[in-house]
Amino acid sequence: MQVENEMSRLGIDKGWITASAEKPFYQNEAEWLKYNTGVSAQELIYVPAQIEGAKGVKLTVTAIGCEKEYLKEIKLEEGRMPRASEWQEHTPVVLLGKEAAEQIGVECGEIVTVAQKGFEICGIVLNAESVSSVPLESAVLLPVDALSTMTNGIVHELQITKTEKLSLIQAEKLAVRALKNQGHDVTAVTMQVQMEAASSVLSTFISVLGWVALICTLTGGIGIMNILLVSIRDRRREIGVMKSMGALPKQICGLFLLEALCYAALGGILGILLGMVLIYAAGRSLDLQAKARFGECLALFAGSVAAGAAFGVLPALRAAMLTCVDALRQE
Repeated sequence: MQVENEMSRLGIDKGWITASAEKPFYQNEAEWLKYNTGVSAQELIYVPAQIEGAKGVKLTVTAIGCEKEYLKEIKLEEGRMPRASEWQEHTPVVLLGKEAAEQIGVECGEIVTVAQKGFEICGIVLNAESVSSVPLESAVLLPVDALSTMTNGIVHELQITKTEKLSLIQAEKLAVRALKNQGHDVTAVTMQVQMEAASSVLSTFISVLGWVALICTLTGGIGIMNILLVSIRDRRREIGVMKSMGALPKQICGLFLLEALCYAALGGILGILLGMVLIYAAGRSLDLQAKARFGECLALFAGSVAAGAAFGVLPALRAAMLTCVDALRQE
């Protein structure tokens, strides 16, 4: 479950569309796309820029021009998120990555120069819960309008998202078709296919583990059967005495089945307890929040008891079919 949660952070509900250099995207392309197709899209710009702190330390980072919606999945170490009015009205505020802030020695509230323009740092970015070609911890984020002047209005990427009416695949197809009709040579990338492939691999791995567990259960059942067969051989005289006193075959069979169930139940309980200890130890070593579910433990216990009953039938029938004479005969 934790692996699947980590995979979902990679942006399974997002897609990215880029255009060739011959006919790139320009500003307001996302607005045109939404108006004509209903596809929700955001414009992104990536350019190298030199930033300088109050102490005069300079650093070349990637400046990311984005819209306010892009900031929803970003975590801050300190400071605040810019207000929508600040981001839309060209207020000189930026979000600065933690590593970049440490290298130039600035904090929230200070002024940093980006491409020879002064901006106030309103927040320090810790990390982002989404896929990005640029590590945001070492980048600076600005409004897309503020950065478009450095690219002459060119937008490098459109990020599309699913909506209530459109799935990600539908949104991608509509956007690609509309942009190609406008003469753009576009490339669309989504994590949907990669996520499905990864989920398939994970499901196969879980299935393999299930078969391994089944083989282990069968091995345990064979062990119970062998124990009972040895027990019958050692108790032949006891079986003979019971039959001579009037014990019925079904009673003899029931006793050995009960013994098999006791072995299986005890083994199931000990196995679950040992498994919980191993789950905790493995979780600590792999840095996973591993835990055992009560329902699954109950199903495993029922499975172990059923295996014991199944493998105890043959020895129990063998004990029930012993004749009194054969059972009392000394070897």
